[in-house]
Amino acid sequence: MVNRPPTILAIDPGFASLGYSVIDVGGDVRELGVLRTRPSPKKRRVRSVDDSERRLKELFEALDQILQSHDPALVCLEAFSAPRHASVAAKIALVYGMLLTMAHHRQIPIRSVTPQEVKRAVCGVRNASKEAIAAALIRQYGPCARAWDRGLERTGGFPDGCLVHGWDALGVAHACHGDELVQTLRRQSR
Repeated sequence: MVNRPPTILAIDPGFASLGYSVIDVGGDVRELGVLRTRPSPKKRRVRSVDDSERRLKELFEALDQILQSHDPALVCLEAFSAPRHASVAAKIALVYGMLLTMAHHRQIPIRSVTPQEVKRAVCGVRNASKEAIAAALIRQYGPCARAWDRGLERTGGFPDGCLVHGWDALGVAHACHGDELVQTLRRQSR
């Protein structure tokens, strides 16, 4: 049996597109992906609250599988920041609450990092662009092709434009790599 280093599950919370990455404490990316939910078609006349519950359940089930597959020692979340629209803020708050509950239920420690902390950890400045962050992550972790393949298998593929959420989650993982718990896990796994 191979003794693999402990993992970190990092998440860029979202309702329509939730980015995630699983990275071990040694810095190897195990899985990288985006979970997507779609609203019900208008012609089905589904109440908004019922549709939101269905979509939240889809995210819960997918994340539950990821948690079971990787058994992370730490969950890192991009800190909640309220979007401009109240309905979007409410949906993201539902996702954030679900994530906190899932981690607490499994007794997994949680760390949150702000977007500015991610930018500083990845690029050294608080105002880095998405392009600069992606370029720095590619230099640090390579193209992550195998990790993307595992994410694609789990999610069934990504539409154009949503890959950025997976990279955002990898940035969150990178920012959490300096956390005291991660450093302790790294020392213990040697």
